[in-house]
Amino acid sequence: MDHIVSINDQSLGTFPAGTGIGWVLLANGWNGSAVTGGAWQLFSNPDFNPEADSELRHHNVLLSDPDNERGRCKEGLSKL
Repeated sequence: MDHIVSINDQSLGTFPAGTGIGWVLLANGWNGSAVTGGAWQLFSNPDFNPEADSELRHHNVLLSDPDNERGRCKEGLSKL
């Protein structure tokens, strides 16, 4: 994971309770000097994901904050 840019010193602002934040994961989306569109993408919105079977389009991201001993799952794991 050497290609993830740290935003530890950046504030994304304050969000009210219930605010949803979408995400996209770009597979091989780093070319050594810049972010690209990647070989393929996965999205927080299952309608945008490539799987033909709609039951397989749900994906999740786990956000970790080891300095504060916190971890949050952004999407439910109901498809386990």
